[in-house]
Amino acid sequence: MFDIDDIKKLLHAKRKRFIMNTNASVQSINLITEHVWKTQEEQRQKLYREYSQQFLTLFLEWDISVQETKEEEEKLAVGIRLNFLINLL
Repeated sequence: MFDIDDIKKLLHAKRKRFIMNTNASVQSINLITEHVWKTQEEQRQKLYREYSQQFLTLFLEWDISVQETKEEEEKLAVGIRLNFLINLL
């Protein structure tokens, strides 16, 4: 049979293996979590850059369109004034 010292040694060995396995599992989970976090962060940054570029392009196109509209409005106003003056004469 086992005496008390053998049981203590057996329990101590099991406890040590349990702690080692637990630490290895925690370490593995931490590595996976860090990898996922880093990957998601890179994807978020890429998505943000793409969105920002698309927004900037759209904004610049809109600004050009506004400027063109103002120019056309000015041309139209000048044309209307000229037409009005011609009709007065």
